[in-house]
Amino acid sequence: MSCKFTTCLGAPVVMRSPPFPRWRSSWRITLALDLDAGVAQLELADDVTVAIPVGDSARVGELTTGDAVVVTEEDTAFAALEKDDGSVQVIYSITGQDSPTHYPFTIDADDDAQWHTLGNGGVVLLDQAGRIVLGAAAPWAVDAAGVAVPTRFEVTDGVITQVVDHRTEGVTYPVVADPWLGIDLFSNVWRHTDRGDLRVNATKSTWGQAMHLPAAGNLTIFFTAGWAEVAAKQPRVTEKLSLHQQYECHVAGGYFNLAGDWNLEKFRPNRPNGWGRHVASHRCNWLTANGGERG
Repeated sequence: MSCKFTTCLGAPVVMRSPPFPRWRSSWRITLALDLDAGVAQLELADDVTVAIPVGDSARVGELTTGDAVVVTEEDTAFAALEKDDGSVQVIYSITGQDSPTHYPFTIDADDDAQWHTLGNGGVVLLDQAGRIVLGAAAPWAVDAAGVAVPTRFEVTDGVITQVVDHRTEGVTYPVVADPWLGIDLFSNVWRHTDRGDLRVNATKSTWGQAMHLPAAGNLTIFFTAGWAEVAAKQPRVTEKLSLHQQYECHVAGGYFNLAGDWNLEKFRPNRPNGWGRHVASHRCNWLTANGGERG
């Protein structure tokens, strides 16, 4: 038996679309149940599909929000909830000690893409150009008492497996785990004019904020894939070295959104000795090529 949620129980097949323009085409999230194959398939984009094994006895229900939920024969409940930034939380509930400890998610994407594990436990799939095909923020799991349950990702042959060590003393069921999948580090990149010259602005997505941490690998992803994303959304950002230098400065220090959007202004001079000199003074908003003046 193969069915979409609308034909199973009337729950929505196509989940909410993000309210802003996307960089990639076709960003309508779909979730379909194939009982013959024993999987629920989550289509994140035209070329990225996540298959969640649910067994041949799974059933479909509906949350109070109207979102569909899949319940497996082991009474593990899966729900795929789209966030406003286009990322997706695959939330599942583990009901008892007899429930599995390993939850695999098979990723159908470009065979040439490579997986990378980040310092905070998250993982990203990068294409040959270094762009993000799919990523998962650092895994977490929590029991009914609000106590964190040890968890981690393992990646093998295109399969992300979240291991949840819930069979330990003191765990209160149910345990909730939440692989948070995304592609865009920035939810919006736009341009306008400042002081008579180009200004490019970038807003981190909620998922991108979760990925932006001072951990091994996380910064590298922003320096490489993040810059490629900004340049793809606003190609004029490559017109001057200073714009790239300002971006790298924000990556290195802007872990939190306290300062709001990242503003990259073309009127600022290139820094021949790098942006790091006097960074505590200019805070990525330098006015001279070598000094610490800001404005």
